[in-house]
Amino acid sequence: MSTTLEPPVQRSGSADLLVSRVERIADVLAAGTAYAIRESRLAPEVIEALGQAELFSMLTPARFGGLGVDVQTAGQVIRAVARHCGSAAWVVMIVNGSNSYVGRFPEEAQQETFGAKASARFAQVLSPAATLKPVDGGYLLTGRWGFASGILHDDWAMLGNAERLVIVPASAVRVEVTWDTIGMRGSGSHTIVTDELFVPEHMTAPFGTVMGTEQCNDSDAPVYTRYAPLPASAVLVGSVLVGLGEAACQAVAKGSVNRAVVMSRHASQADSETFRAVLGECALRVESARLHVAETARVVDEAAESAALLPPARLGVLAANVAQAARMVTTAVDDLMYLGGASAFANSSRLGQIWRDVNTGARHGVLNPFVNYEAAGGTLVDPALEAPKRI
Repeated sequence: MSTTLEPPVQRSGSADLLVSRVERIADVLAAGTAYAIRESRLAPEVIEALGQAELFSMLTPARFGGLGVDVQTAGQVIRAVARHCGSAAWVVMIVNGSNSYVGRFPEEAQQETFGAKASARFAQVLSPAATLKPVDGGYLLTGRWGFASGILHDDWAMLGNAERLVIVPASAVRVEVTWDTIGMRGSGSHTIVTDELFVPEHMTAPFGTVMGTEQCNDSDAPVYTRYAPLPASAVLVGSVLVGLGEAACQAVAKGSVNRAVVMSRHASQADSETFRAVLGECALRVESARLHVAETARVVDEAAESAALLPPARLGVLAANVAQAARMVTTAVDDLMYLGGASAFANSSRLGQIWRDVNTGARHGVLNPFVNYEAAGGTLVDPALEAPKRI
């Protein structure tokens, strides 16, 4: 694959350029699916293609050689990757979301990571049970962090608990192979383990500084540190699901010409008005989900650009919008499985793989619909109500 890229991507007008890069490596992404399912990690050639296209560096600060795009752009590109491979999109999403938080760590940590390697990739996992024991010059980190998506491909891991987060080399942690699921298998979301691993003070930051909103209205801070973490994360995760939903609609439509409608007079699904109506309604549910995610991304970006601190209740409603989008995608893909019939549940079925990936990805904690619905409903009962604490 050629390493020659177009001129550097700018914050505005970059989505089309990056999506075109995705389409150029579409065959590589699709061909890596079998490896991902078998090995519970992405294929080396998929990682290479994504890296060459700079898709791991979208939210890496431009001052370190990253693309420094906004949340809307990152979401659109992640959605495009998901149309070809859910697991690849998930890893791209996790790496970019994790990379975006590095800018909230001390400058020395940023220089040690991105300053040394602009294309550095981060995993990020939080665990309330992890411990950080203060010692001279830093901390001793002990704990287990499950669901560390992409850790087998990363350079660094951002770990910690509800009090403090740390950055450690991926080579310094132990990875237990625990990810054995029916969906998103290639995300390689295995478990990280450390036992009194020394972490220098400069490679740590308070939880609130990294995952809170204290910098969101700091007009002197770089824009990339002002994104509201909760809704921004929800946008990135939701974009994976929307892309998968679009792929499911395309897969069903593509197969409709040569597929009969069982127990009916139609020799082809494409000739059935009922089939067309169900497909159309599912496609509109996915499109509605896309609009929910896009609007949330727009609000997040505009707030960051203007250094506006969104009220806690508003943050909760924004995350709930994306949770609702995830629910619409999962129900749409469920209905599309009826159109696919029993054969859609074959391990080799493209539609079946999408269904498994969608339903696995939708269970990410930030998209829990019932927690988010509670937050949204709470603002109607009490507009001053704060969004629930997340970790």
